[in-house]
Amino acid sequence: VIFCKATSGSKTSHVAFRVFVSGSKLSLLGKDIWGYKVKEESKHKAPRITYFDTTYLDVIGSTVLLPCTASGAGEVDTIWLNATEFVVADGSDKRITITPFGDLKIKNIRWSDMGPYTCLARNSYGQDSITTFLYPLLAEK
Repeated sequence: VIFCKATSGSKTSHVAFRVFVSGSKLSLLGKDIWGYKVKEESKHKAPRITYFDTTYLDVIGSTVLLPCTASGAGEVDTIWLNATEFVVADGSDKRITITPFGDLKIKNIRWSDMGPYTCLARNSYGQDSITTFLYPLLAEK
């Protein structure tokens, strides 16, 4: 995953994208680039989380993307749980969503967002999970 943050005056923009490399073939966001096709193959039936962070720090007010990339046989569903094991990104807080890749996106993070978030990847063969601790920081003066 490549993250890019640009700031101009009082405006800041964030973007994240995934680059998949297979031999000499390149794919962005799972799409073909330069006519090459990249085939993702899973050697595991049960999901396996292959990319994540254990700790994530960013400034209060920022938009964060907590990564959780999983592979497995068939369709792998991803859900995120908070410290009390309630599902986040259930629509009750419009700031919190799950990307098509399974990452947790939290807009305008607050001090109250601090804590552990557990990514649970599951399919009909099993599940895997990881926990990322989100720590909002005060902006430098």
